Amino acid sequence: MPDVRHFAAEWAERAFLGLRLWSDGVWEQMFLPYLPALTAAALLIITAGIAAIIVRWRRDRTFHSLRAESLDVMSGPEFERFLAGLFAHLGYRVQEVGGSHDFGADLLLSYRRSLTVVQAKRYSVPVGIGAVQEVLGGIQYYHADRGIVVATTEFTRSARILALEASVELWSRQQLLDAMVRAQRTRGGNCGRSV
Repeated sequence: MPDVRHFAAEWAERAFLGLRLWSDGVWEQMFLPYLPALTAAALLIITAGIAAIIVRWRRDRTFHSLRAESLDVMSGPEFERFLAGLFAHLGYRVQEVGGSHDFGADLLLSYRRSLTVVQAKRYSVPVGIGAVQEVLGGIQYYHADRGIVVATTEFTRSARILALEASVELWSRQQLLDAMVRAQRTRGGNCGRSV
């Protein structure tokens, strides 16, 4: 069993030596060359934190000011970015895929160990069967667990039949507006399971 008095004496000696070195300026000489780098690192961390807060604040302000009429004037890419914000507010980790080679997915949503493919359709006419087929391709390509087609309008009968058979969720304008209301109430809460 170690001697407690010996350990305490050794600790007190080290503490006294540290205080003596500090009072002699040895610590300053040891750390002075590193002071600019440490200062720069601290400023970088603070700046990154402030930037993240500003980005989040702007995103939230923009998201929470949107209304149903805003959906009708968005371009396709704007609608995809809007949906990325919406799903982030609903508790998902969101990856924007979109573009000409997206393999049927505009967004990939992660929640726990589940992956969801989202196809965004900002149309003024009912969305057809092609959107459901794109999502099915995206589910296959990304090895996703499920798929959602989100539209600003309704869906054609053939799209609804295929979606029902393939277990693809269809979000028409009303489901989208309901999700917007939920997201605005939660302000980033974790309700990803309920979507």
